[in-house]
Amino acid sequence: MMPFKHGLGMLVAETNVPVVPCGLVGAFEALPPNRKLPRPVAIKLVIGDPIEFSSTANDRAGWSQIAASVESSVRALVAQSRAT
Repeated sequence: MMPFKHGLGMLVAETNVPVVPCGLVGAFEALPPNRKLPRPVAIKLVIGDPIEFSSTANDRAGWSQIAASVESSVRALVAQSRAT
């Protein structure tokens, strides 16, 4: 997974809009970079609890903080799902 960029933070900083972290588990195994056709494997969608950023500043530092927080949540969801 690539690092998250701060565009998400630009959209939700200082708003009551919830961000729902989601991740796909198994997508890389279905279509690795060296293949042209996907393999038939199970892909699982994991959905986390909504996060609000109404108190996060609407500036570059706040945007980066939001991106890092959501990225951390998604990575934790995916890791937790792979462990079970």
